[in-house]
Amino acid sequence: MRITTDDRSMTGFFSLLFLAVVVSLQVGCRKSTIEPPPVVTDTTPPDHQYIRAVITYFLDPDTKQPLDRPAKVVISDYPEISKLAAFFPGMGDGKTSTTPATWTTFASIQFVVGREYSVSVRVDPQFQAWTEEGDPGSGEWMLKPEFGEYFVGLLKKK
Repeated sequence: MRITTDDRSMTGFFSLLFLAVVVSLQVGCRKSTIEPPPVVTDTTPPDHQYIRAVITYFLDPDTKQPLDRPAKVVISDYPEISKLAAFFPGMGDGKTSTTPATWTTFASIQFVVGREYSVSVRVDPQFQAWTEEGDPGSGEWMLKPEFGEYFVGLLKKK
């Protein structure tokens, strides 16, 4: 048994198939009515950035004399945290230096990333050097000259 079709019915079938493909492509090319995601401003920290900085200082900012008890300042403003963190390039990277940090600590700054992770640094009383907390032999690194004025201003502002 042989099934035959005439050329007109096959042409009609392919025409309908072509029309269906064209219509489906045009439907798929329409502009999306979905709203774009909101723009993230610089006041919203990315997931991997610091959400808080906790400064604990042990000496008076003006006289450099020991305080009766350590004072704390908590910074939650993302742009301010970023500005402070910029003074400590490479913190948390595990870098080491041959110069040990043997000075008295003026302040300890804990940069909090999340519930289970933070990076802490210590600053010397002359605001010239910093080191990471933890391993005392990890070394010290120089601070930019403008750090002292900025840091004391930050402590007095809070």
